[in-house]
Amino acid sequence: MGRSSESNRIKRDVALVGTKIGDVAPVLRYKEDESGHVDIKVGVATSVQDGKALAPDAELVLMTRKDAKQPFYNVDVIAKADGEPQHSGPARVTTEDYRRGWDRIFAQLDPDHRFDPPPPPDESAN
Repeated sequence: MGRSSESNRIKRDVALVGTKIGDVAPVLRYKEDESGHVDIKVGVATSVQDGKALAPDAELVLMTRKDAKQPFYNVDVIAKADGEPQHSGPARVTTEDYRRGWDRIFAQLDPDHRFDPPPPPDESAN
């Protein structure tokens, strides 16, 4: 069925959330678009951590409980990850302040400039 999931608006997006185990909770998600196509996925839900990137193909969602007595949640997608990360390791963020600090610390000094540490304290003055 040659359909794009991005072209059809979501009609219903519901998650059944299980008991939290450590930092994650198992999730069974039911998503139906306006054309009637249904996706059922199994995954995990975890809290967002400030400064930590989303896993590839992950979604940042807001889940609101349908009924206080039931483990079902309405799901609203806030953001989607961009897919494969560009590199491994932490995020690479370079600001102008960072560059100025880098240049101040690591830039080449004038070849005639020499750093002389201060002399040690004179112990005979005591």
